[in-house]
Amino acid sequence: MNELIKIESKEITANEFKEQRILTAWDIAKLHEREVREVTQNFNYVKRKLILGEDYFLIARDKISESKILIQDYIPNNVKEIPIFTESGYLMLVKTFEDDLSWRIQRELVKNYFRKMNNTPKSFKEALFLAYQQAEKIEKLEAEKEKMSSELEYKTEVITGVTDNIDVYQKQKILNRVVKHKGSNFSSRWNELYTVFRETYSIDLKARRKGYDLKQIKNGDKCKSVLDYAVKFGHLDNLYNIALKLYETDMDEIIHNIKIGLN
Repeated sequence: MNELIKIESKEITANEFKEQRILTAWDIAKLHEREVREVTQNFNYVKRKLILGEDYFLIARDKISESKILIQDYIPNNVKEIPIFTESGYLMLVKTFEDDLSWRIQRELVKNYFRKMNNTPKSFKEALFLAYQQAEKIEKLEAEKEKMSSELEYKTEVITGVTDNIDVYQKQKILNRVVKHKGSNFSSRWNELYTVFRETYSIDLKARRKGYDLKQIKNGDKCKSVLDYAVKFGHLDNLYNIALKLYETDMDEIIHNIKIGLN
């Protein structure tokens, strides 16, 4: 039977997968007092930097019971795969959580959750060595978090700058260029943009545009594209911000060229 473990007065189920402790998005949201959507959004942003099979695993919805992983919360019907996070994946996922509670949660999870599995020292010498390793890892994590915090603050300022100083027409123009930048597969990039937008904001722009167009009697009232729909109903800024994070280098180059008059 899965053990219940108390972390900062909250209980979570001690789930294990491939002989190691793991956390679900629901666990992380509960402990950090955040919405599951925010945890999922963070995962989508850092997913390309995580290693599947090392930092996280994906479990098919219909296989979750076979894995013996207990999820106490309701799983939405549209969720087909459930990500589960190892210690390394969890620590990288929550690097941007800078509040005091998150610092305490991370420290306690490392000490009292991830490290409690099959890690009882056999001697005083081994216990000292494990304590040294733990202190070293926490010190390294704190240094990485400080660096990450500075980088995040800088990127936030950059994103605010390039968002506030660019009008709606220019944002559409930039999005249309970034999906084709340097020979990129524009269809694939549009799909990626809309998929991340849907996973982040629970809004399917493609489906909504189709539903909207079906209600229109005159062809002239229909949206010319999904992007046209996003602009019409106030989703452009969020779509643009996602593109800034997904295609950071390409976006920087395009915006720079526009500013110096090359585009």
